[in-house]
Amino acid sequence: MNKKSWGSKLVAFVLALGCVVYIGIRALNGLQDQIQTIEAALVSVEDKFSGSGIFIRDEQPIYGDASKTVEYIAANGEKVSNGQSVAMFFSDSASLTAYHEMLAVEDEIESLQYAYTHLSGGADGAKLDSLITISMLNITELLEQGNVQTSSGDYADLLQLVLRRDGERITNSEYNTQLSALESERLSWQQQAGNGATVASSPAAGYFVRYYDSWSDTLRPAGLEALSIDDIESVLATEETSSREDVIGGLIQGFDWYFAVVVSEEQGALLRERSTVKIRFPTISSEALQVDIYDVRTSDDGQALVIFQSGEMSESYLTTRQADIEIIYNSYEGIMVPKEALRQVDGEWGVYCLVGGITRFKPVEWVYQTDSYYLVEPAASSSNGLVMYDQIITSGKDLEKDKVVR
Repeated sequence: MNKKSWGSKLVAFVLALGCVVYIGIRALNGLQDQIQTIEAALVSVEDKFSGSGIFIRDEQPIYGDASKTVEYIAANGEKVSNGQSVAMFFSDSASLTAYHEMLAVEDEIESLQYAYTHLSGGADGAKLDSLITISMLNITELLEQGNVQTSSGDYADLLQLVLRRDGERITNSEYNTQLSALESERLSWQQQAGNGATVASSPAAGYFVRYYDSWSDTLRPAGLEALSIDDIESVLATEETSSREDVIGGLIQGFDWYFAVVVSEEQGALLRERSTVKIRFPTISSEALQVDIYDVRTSDDGQALVIFQSGEMSESYLTTRQADIEIIYNSYEGIMVPKEALRQVDGEWGVYCLVGGITRFKPVEWVYQTDSYYLVEPAASSSNGLVMYDQIITSGKDLEKDKVVR
């Protein structure tokens, strides 16, 4: 190979290499010029701390015959009156079966009476047709989700609706005949069930619960002043157990329940100057509950005992002894702006947004910040500042006001 040929090839190689480098630099610059955006969205954040504590209620036991099978009449958490029957006890399975049959016949009688009284003129026929359709759709949805057991109650409701709808087609004579037959059947089942049944009644007005644990006798609102951190920790270290075999439930009186939790001294100080706060029981409900702060007591070991008070009655708050709690002492809402999107232009903080291919600078005021993002208040309109669904620019080269982006 002569020198001239070798030199020509070297020149060609250098030129090719230069082209590759040039193209690479242009591609890199192009990537750097690309603008990345995110859509402005409204989010909520909470300042909170967690702990475990106990419910305290004014409870008394309701006694029953533990040697027999119990059939609860009152629902768990139901408000009952003084003397109201809350449970029945059956000595054998035949009596319990007869009681269930009696209830089923009573439902048929009620449906028959409703149908004949309200449907003789056809006024409620269309309404019942709609209810039947809705009930069938609900059952179908439950079955598709695999909730076979849950759907059994809906089947019973659907049957009653169909029976009511059929009442439109019976005559007065047919109605009296069917009613008489059903009443005779009810009496027969009632006699069979009554021979082996006894009843437990509520000793006073209040809320009936089907569980009464071993702490119900001692953990009462009347003893809150003497309640200590050691008491709370003792309960949390003990499994919930029923107190006596002859107790079939409890009666909660009064209009309030209390929840006691042990927190740090610093956390207790955050609550000391407040009268109310929001709390959440994550294992019970995802909703936050506004409660009163009954008391905050500090100890010598850097801990604090906090007692909350509420009149919000529900089955969950009335049937649980121990629970995890989230105490929400501040909450914020705003549009989330990533830290890298925040910029200062002419001494004013704001963000660049991409609007119709043009970069617009929008001033913001934040109400909350972390190491990675800010929450800013939405503006009244897009022309006044940042609003939901704006395209916030998070990265881009040489950003400036009203720049056309190609």
